[in-house]
Amino acid sequence: MNVNYIPIGSTAQQDLPISTTDISAHLLADWLPNLPLATGASFFGWPSQILFQTHAGGTAYLTIHRWLGQSERQWKGVISWMLGVAGGRRVLSELGYRWVAPASAFYPESVGPISVSWPNNFPRANLSVTEDTGSSSRLRPDYIALKPVNGGVSYQLAAAEAKGTSKAILSPSNVTCPASWYQQVRNIRMTLGGVPLYVPRHIVIATRVNPNAVQDTTRQLAIRAWNSNENDQRRELHSGDGLAIVVAHLFGFYRNIGFVEIANELAVALTRLSDSRKSVQQELGFDSEGTDEPVLEFDSVAELSLASGVSAVIRLSKELIALTKALINAKNKDEAAEAIASGDRELDVWNDQPLPASESVSRLSFGVEIEASSI
Repeated sequence: MNVNYIPIGSTAQQDLPISTTDISAHLLADWLPNLPLATGASFFGWPSQILFQTHAGGTAYLTIHRWLGQSERQWKGVISWMLGVAGGRRVLSELGYRWVAPASAFYPESVGPISVSWPNNFPRANLSVTEDTGSSSRLRPDYIALKPVNGGVSYQLAAAEAKGTSKAILSPSNVTCPASWYQQVRNIRMTLGGVPLYVPRHIVIATRVNPNAVQDTTRQLAIRAWNSNENDQRRELHSGDGLAIVVAHLFGFYRNIGFVEIANELAVALTRLSDSRKSVQQELGFDSEGTDEPVLEFDSVAELSLASGVSAVIRLSKELIALTKALINAKNKDEAAEAIASGDRELDVWNDQPLPASESVSRLSFGVEIEASSI
């Protein structure tokens, strides 16, 4: 299946492959700080219920069921948000961004005190995301994302905003990004250890979600992306600079699939690596050299069975498992940085392996395959 798609820097439509399982998989990887566990998993079964195929020119396109137009406005908003998240993450993956974290995880005002029993809250890190005091927007972008380049030697940083909208985004009159979205995605200032961190790329990704339309063709999903990019290789990051983003990505994913203990281990490791103060180390039960305690073992397969009538088998690659264990066991930032760079090189190879030709199987580039089926 596909959606109509206009990529960055283009005015021509093309097909972007995406299935209902892909949408569910991207939702499973998404999380929101300070909300209950498994937020993304709660929506996993929805896409297969609210979307169906229509055909044009022999190509299948994902289309919203007409009966959704009869639902209440609030639920239409939820569906628009949900499909906007999935569309945004699908395009970021298409652009090569493997590690995607909610920007709100790094708001200085959103983090709580250090505790070794966090199953719900992401810990304080040395990465901070604040608003641009000179911006006219009151909103900040949804995500910060990392793209490995040169085999994990360096990383490209981006701020991204995912929108669900009923706007006719494929129209020739919408070549430029709407001003409010443009201002929102640029309303960001980042610091790493108190040092300003330059954000060279700002990406807006809009997914058209229009359940009120009468015709199937105008209820088809559509995606358009806009970009503001300053291509300066001197601005690329070292793998260690992206530690908090990688851990935040994995923290949310493991939390969503029910591996809360693994998420907790990653959170503790991030705090230990980010804050070398002796009082913090002692509170966490570590000394400055880390710990020799064995990493918590976990299965390579998780299963979800949802009330919506959809079940899922989630397979974790050995490359992802190795990276997770290396981050938890890292004794210092240099070890963590090498683990990320090495993990990305191995994940590049893993992603080159053929994927089963099935609409029910989806692959996430950070080392996960998800197979969905109806119960």
